[in-house]
Amino acid sequence: WIYRYLSFILYPSMSRMDNSGDLVLPKAVRPQDQQARQDVSVQELEILAEIQDLQHRLWRLQSGADAHSAHNIDSASETSADRKRRLIVVSNRLPLSAARDSESGELTFRMSSGGLVTALNGMKEDMDFLWVGWIGTAVDEEDQPEVLRKIKKKYGPSLVPVFLPDEIVDLYYNGFSNDVLWPLFHYQPLPSFKEGAERKFELDMWHAYVEANQMFAEAVSKVYKPGDVVWVHDYHLMVLPMLLRRSLNKCKIGWFLHIPFPSSEVFRMLPVRREVLEGVLASDLIGFHTYDYARHFLSSCTRVLGLECSPKGVEYRRRFVSIGVYPIGIDPEHFTANLRALKTQKRIEKLCKMFKGQKILLGVDRLDYIKGVPHKLLAFERFLKRHPEWVGYVVLIQIAVPSRTNVGEYQMLSSQVNELVGRINARYGTLNYTPIHYINRSVDINELCALYNVADGAVVTSIRDGMNLVSYEYVVCQNEKPPGMSPGLLLLSEFTGSAQSLSGAIRINPWNIEQVAHWIYEALNLSDVERELRHSKLYRFVTTHTASYWAKSFVTELADASALNYQSTSLEIGSSLTGLKLESASLPIRQLLSGYRKAKRRLILITLEDTLAPADKMPIGNLPSSVKVNLRTLAKDPKNIIYIISSTTQQHLTALLGNSRCGLAAEHGYYYRPQVSTSNEGKIKNENDWLSVDPDENANIKNTAWKLSVIPVMSYFTERTPGAVVEQQELSVAWHYQNADSDFGAWQAKDLQVHLEDISSNLPVEVYQMKKRVEVRHVKAKKSLFADKLLLKLQEEKQEADFVLCVGSGRSDDNLLQVFVHLQEVIQANDKAIPEYKQAPLGLSASANIFCFKVGLEARGRSGLHTLDTIAHVRELVSIVADFGNKIKDSTDT
Repeated sequence: WIYRYLSFILYPSMSRMDNSGDLVLPKAVRPQDQQARQDVSVQELEILAEIQDLQHRLWRLQSGADAHSAHNIDSASETSADRKRRLIVVSNRLPLSAARDSESGELTFRMSSGGLVTALNGMKEDMDFLWVGWIGTAVDEEDQPEVLRKIKKKYGPSLVPVFLPDEIVDLYYNGFSNDVLWPLFHYQPLPSFKEGAERKFELDMWHAYVEANQMFAEAVSKVYKPGDVVWVHDYHLMVLPMLLRRSLNKCKIGWFLHIPFPSSEVFRMLPVRREVLEGVLASDLIGFHTYDYARHFLSSCTRVLGLECSPKGVEYRRRFVSIGVYPIGIDPEHFTANLRALKTQKRIEKLCKMFKGQKILLGVDRLDYIKGVPHKLLAFERFLKRHPEWVGYVVLIQIAVPSRTNVGEYQMLSSQVNELVGRINARYGTLNYTPIHYINRSVDINELCALYNVADGAVVTSIRDGMNLVSYEYVVCQNEKPPGMSPGLLLLSEFTGSAQSLSGAIRINPWNIEQVAHWIYEALNLSDVERELRHSKLYRFVTTHTASYWAKSFVTELADASALNYQSTSLEIGSSLTGLKLESASLPIRQLLSGYRKAKRRLILITLEDTLAPADKMPIGNLPSSVKVNLRTLAKDPKNIIYIISSTTQQHLTALLGNSRCGLAAEHGYYYRPQVSTSNEGKIKNENDWLSVDPDENANIKNTAWKLSVIPVMSYFTERTPGAVVEQQELSVAWHYQNADSDFGAWQAKDLQVHLEDISSNLPVEVYQMKKRVEVRHVKAKKSLFADKLLLKLQEEKQEADFVLCVGSGRSDDNLLQVFVHLQEVIQANDKAIPEYKQAPLGLSASANIFCFKVGLEARGRSGLHTLDTIAHVRELVSIVADFGNKIKDSTDT
């Protein structure tokens, strides 16, 4: 109410509140261009800053009050509040099976089952959820309202259908998703180079894919409410997070991949690889079944987009995208209940009688080329050939559920499997014995549980599989074996995601037919004791890592990941001045402007590389003219002492900023050229006007004998690291590997650092591991030493600064920032100390205002530092301060 009161007092006829309670100022008050900014007085700007800071503090107070109130309510109320949280699940298909009546043509629906459905059913008590997806069939536009009505009437408002035209479905689903992404992610060639592929990759497929994703985004936007969590699923919707981020910037978005993510060497074959990665990276949390898939994704981000990654995630466009591993599970109680059903128990009795005296091996697969069914049949044939004594005493029951039967490749696969089954049965079968019982259809749940239960072993030979939950189902159903039977064994392909979780299984390589045949033999002869040990280990994992556990884990970590990116409200004082929104944790813009206005002597230190300009564009790069104008504006103010500090040489820095009037500090601050002021203007003309931090050490500095030890080592690693280069400057030598292979370059850099530290222990240098480079630098080349020199000079001349703005980035600027963080601590300690114990801050007044900013997310949470997300925000901050300085000057002149 205080905020509203102040707002309407200041602008009674022009102010209004938007839906969120924020003040919306008229254009005359919140200008959008440079000309309009000139019409706003200093007093109005300060009032705006005060108001928006008050809004920020009131928001935090309100949040604290809400949290306190929530903490004190009873458990029943807490449960009720939790249910108000909403999860929006987005997948390619709704959990519906649609069928059109042959006579009336009307659509009928029935709920379908699946791992995702099971997982979400386990979360109903914790949160409400909506499900957005395609219904699986085309619906004419005029019939869509009726279909919506039917679905809502039968299943309630929780299912939100997306209607896709037939032409989009064909190119998006059958084309790009299943003919391009599916085979590529399973290490199969692109359709352009795949024998038997019915159509080739075309950009029309990609355009349809983006268009379909846009339709999903529009459907989500219609039902989204602030605070909702959006969970996007699988490879069909890889650009949806980016499309949602454009329209719902503060939305909490998670994306999970249910299939393998391939090695970067394979993924790079995708023609639209950048676009796909950028689409996914708009999420707050990205989930995979295994660490291998996560590692491949991060490697692709590095090799395709040039991003620096860590095992926890990747920093991308001012946000940290978290990466997690979440192996999905099943609902064990569902299978246990079906196993105990009377119908299943009767079927188990029949199967035991039918296969009395024989061992049963079971295979349950969808008839897809990634499932390795031919590999399994060949291995079983090799087993019978190597061990003829088992002929007549072991059978393989293979269930192959038909898939994509209208696609030529799948038809060829079906013919190949039929041929193998016929050949093996003809060779080893008799009137009383059939080696392979081939079931080319789906079976009901009772039949499936009965087969799982009586099988002495399950064989999974997938050549690539995201997870493979058949292995989980088999383990659960093996827990209650018929009397006198020991638990069966699980032979599991090492190329399935579940192989990394199920340590009690026998891992096999389906491409090694002899090895699989050998392990079939070993499994059939394994002792009962080892069978029990392996089964208990498997059963313990499957029953604890369930589908609901997987879903809850992901949603919980999604909340944490999104909180990392949106942990504070954004201050928009920057936008009211320049049109760009500074979004960082608690930026003290109001205090900074207030301190700037009151200061009599200001010290401004800004580093160049990765602060004002990208390091990889230096030293030959350039700065935008607007940045140079703002720097020149700050330098012209007689109250300001401003220096731009760089790691580059005097010549390059002079060429870049020689006309800015700013003080320049090159070679990490050892050489500096004073700021151009009214007293020295015309005297500073060229590079010979540079001074040094320690003139007494100039002779020693010029002695570069240490380079004779360093450069040969760097040259040795350069020869063995394609793309690496050595850069020499007077006080430093750097080994750059930004153009080398990222992984190999980083590995070589670590090795190089060890060698350099060994040889430099008695040399006047220090070794630094920096971003994409290893640098050996003279001990006198430190930005902190330059800062100490400036502060000492201010103190000697009795011109102590009462305002400091220091902006840096990366590890190389930490020592500079730490100088002023320490002085800030001294000033704060003086406020509480008795007079005789107070310390005078070097070169600063006793009540100086110090503001330290660092670029990059790693600065978040560090004491004394404020975060600026990007170089653009640094430039914006400089623009804000320069503009404000102009207002102060104009006001004073008036």
